[in-house]
Parts: sequence; structure tokens; C-alpha cells
Amino acid sequence: MKWIGGLVLFVLMSVVATAQEAPRPQKVDDLVRLLQDPEVRAWLEKAPGPALTAVQQADSGLATWEAATRSRINGIVAAIPRIPGDVLWMSSGYRAVMNNGDVQRRD
Repeated sequence: MKWIGGLVLFVLMSVVATAQEAPRPQKVDDLVRLLQDPEVRAWLEKAPGPALTAVQQADSGLATWEAATRSRINGIVAAIPRIPGDVLWMSSGYRAVMNNGDVQRRD
């Protein structure tokens, strides 16, 4: 029983030893250093954000997609009450074909 605990401890220690972080690339360090610079921070705060028209276009696209999705879901929900009648019609047609070969047309 002790050897199982020792084995688990050994596996856990080896996992921790291999899970050390790789050193960051120089470019990442440069970016972090630049972002900490007060002049760069001030410039970023004053820089213009995304254009208002781009935001409005994104909102319009989302609204269009939402309206189309709602319309499709409403169509599916509206068709649900027809299902029992359609099943009865199909089963009666199937029985008629099986009994005497007579096919009824539904208009």
C-alpha cells in the first residue's frame, strides 16, 4: 500500500517539474514594457475608438439575424398543431392503399 502512495507522489512531482513555464519571447517583453509607459498609455486613452458606423452596422446585422431566426422559429411553432392531422391523413391513406389500392388526394 505504501508503494502506491510513493508512486502517486512520484508521478505528481514529475508532472509539476515538467509543467514549468517557457520563457516569454523578447517581443512580448517589449510590448509589456511599452504598455507600462505613461506616454503610450496617455496616447492610447486619447486614440479614437472604432467608428460609430462600424458599430451600428454590426448591431444592424445582429438585429437582422435575430429577426430571421425568430421568424423561422415562429413558423415551426405555428406548424406544430398541423402534425396530428397530417399523421391521421397519412395513416388513412396508407390503410386505403393497403386495403384496396384507392389513393385519396388531399387539397
